[in-house]
Amino acid sequence: MDFNEEEELQEEQLELVELPLEQESLEKYDSNEEDIINEDEPVPELDFSNSENFESPINVKKANTKKKNLSKLFVKKVLAIVVIILAIVVFVQILIYCFDFDIFGVGIPRPNIYTKAPSCGKVYLTWENESYTKARQKKEPGYTPITDAALVTDLDEEDDEYGERYTYKEYDYDTYVAGVIWTDNVKAKDIDNEIVYQAMAVAARSRLIAELPNNCVVLKNYNEQAQSFTELDGSEEKYTEITNAVRLSKGLIIARNGTAISAKYDIFSYVSKRMENDEQYKSIYFYHMMNVNKEKQQLIPADWVDNLEKQKRVNIPKLHVKSTKKLESMSLYGAKYLLEKMDSQYDLYRILETYYGRDIEYYTIDSAFSEEYGGIDGECSPISMTSTSLSREEFIKWAENYGNSHGGGAKTLAANAGMIYDMATSNGINPELVFVRADVEGYSPGASKNNYWGLGCTNTGGYDACISYSSLSEGVAGFLSFISKFGSLTDLMGKYAYLGDYWYNPGSWGTGGCVYASAIYGNNIPERVRNACAPGKTCTTAGGGDCVPTTDEDKQAYLLFQAQSMVSARKKIFGLDADICEPSANIGEPGSGACTIYRQGDSRWGNIKLGNSKQTISSSGCAVTSVAIAISCSGVQINNVAAFNPGTLVQRMNATGGFKGANIYWTASAINYFAPTFKYVKYERNISGTAESKINIVRNNMGSNISIILHFTNERHLNGHFVVLKSISGTNFTVYDPGNGKVNTYSANDLDGFVVYRY
Repeated sequence: MDFNEEEELQEEQLELVELPLEQESLEKYDSNEEDIINEDEPVPELDFSNSENFESPINVKKANTKKKNLSKLFVKKVLAIVVIILAIVVFVQILIYCFDFDIFGVGIPRPNIYTKAPSCGKVYLTWENESYTKARQKKEPGYTPITDAALVTDLDEEDDEYGERYTYKEYDYDTYVAGVIWTDNVKAKDIDNEIVYQAMAVAARSRLIAELPNNCVVLKNYNEQAQSFTELDGSEEKYTEITNAVRLSKGLIIARNGTAISAKYDIFSYVSKRMENDEQYKSIYFYHMMNVNKEKQQLIPADWVDNLEKQKRVNIPKLHVKSTKKLESMSLYGAKYLLEKMDSQYDLYRILETYYGRDIEYYTIDSAFSEEYGGIDGECSPISMTSTSLSREEFIKWAENYGNSHGGGAKTLAANAGMIYDMATSNGINPELVFVRADVEGYSPGASKNNYWGLGCTNTGGYDACISYSSLSEGVAGFLSFISKFGSLTDLMGKYAYLGDYWYNPGSWGTGGCVYASAIYGNNIPERVRNACAPGKTCTTAGGGDCVPTTDEDKQAYLLFQAQSMVSARKKIFGLDADICEPSANIGEPGSGACTIYRQGDSRWGNIKLGNSKQTISSSGCAVTSVAIAISCSGVQINNVAAFNPGTLVQRMNATGGFKGANIYWTASAINYFAPTFKYVKYERNISGTAESKINIVRNNMGSNISIILHFTNERHLNGHFVVLKSISGTNFTVYDPGNGKVNTYSANDLDGFVVYRY
């Protein structure tokens, strides 16, 4: 009891002394059971039916006093509880605020590798030929439309009555995603923010991976996303910004509970439009946001939309939905509003979590194909992507010497060389690249955006398109995150720079074209390029007219030129020459030659396309790379041996019709151009039976001067993979694997075919 309560009780006890005698006697009688009652005095009768008659006035007063004290105590306890609850609420809100703005607003989540994606690394966009379409429309007997892409087993299937059933084209994931985004962006009319494009890329890529069957076939007739795909040629408005956003989103997808989300996005979708009582608001559109998690709905002021339409002179497409049916979707204009009007902390990750929920996880699909498709391994690059030979002290010394002599951005980076070294090496990245890339890029746009590497900058977007970072350390983190997906210097430069689809004349350092001809070819400019770039010839990014297409040879030369610019800058800053880069070699079966195990993803030839398809050696060149390995292992004499590799073999095959689409002709004349005595014997398909029986089939084809190329289909290679036989042990094949340029082991259970050559 505190002092004030004790004082109040003393005052009440003093008042009781002045009570009448009758009440005092009653108090004596009631308060002490051992007191003797005077028999001469009558005992008052008590009415037990009424409690008021039973209790004495003194007891009533005591009870009231107790109630009063308990009431006061209760009020004080309630106030204390309320204060505690409010404190907890405030503390939780602070945690939410910090979690929301610090981790997702500034930090860059490091995604896990998504291993459930189809291992083909490409999309077969497929549609039925006209004869089948007519049969479907007429409902002819015997015709069964295929609405499930997973049921398509042979894209070259032919029917006796209708002929070839399908037409199809192959695209890599990012090309497909860019085509989808471009089409939907045209519908949107006024989305012009690269962060929105990146969010669109993540959503489109996530949906692709979530819905893509293992055979990587997408039926254009039935797939909603495929119906909005447009094949781009580079001349489209905002092409550069969109393709850069796809690259900058670095293969990112979103998932929940380990499963990719079939994420959608629309242009402008709302549930209702109503008037708010608050005078500062007009009518407000309600967007469907985070419907699965039911965390909140974002309100987009209608006057913002109305004013935008007036300023841009566009009618923003709007979709009114009766209820929030689109559970996994993002509004493009909603994302644009968040970036422009909410707060500066909104970035790609904040946008994604706003629409898809706090519980989404980040994954990248790029590394899932690293061994087979030449992804992240850094084996062959003139500048290592993963490590430096310089100690921390040496790195700082070289950086400071260069920075102090050149000033500007170089001096800023030099002053933070220790931080750069620590951040890069802790993330498994060569810290030299941070400095070298900034130098080649001209330290642009520099200190005002803490972006010295041109991240997000585009030719048409100008300064505003460049990503802005709140600090230098955040900018360094952004650059490290960007380059972490590239396995070699030319891979990196393939994302940073692009020659163009035509020899633009006169061209520019921004758009590519003829301005680069002398830089990449020196005094040995091919005649076709010289003619395209002659005075009087004109070619713009729109194509047509005098435009001459650039070839794979041109683009490869351009990438090498760009990579060399990095090598030169490295020598200038750190005094280091280019790293030695050679493919691995082993002595072994089947011939007497030194087997060069070429890797199909090698940066020197990985980007060369196969025939007239969209596929490259890196994505689909295991067959032709296996042929190159087998030739090297055979020990036969090779014409122009110094120039022989999978790249030169494919270039020769491209020039002489060595492919049907992306599929190799095993009898291609280009093979004998390099190895005249290396002759095709046969191709055994659809091998079945036990592992032992398959081993016996292969053994029966082995012999002197024989090379065998095996074909396996397994969980990792759902569409099959070619390798070169080295030896047999039990029920396993030891092979030279073009997927990673190494010796690997495959189970005979997975064998389904093989090709035989004699030399």
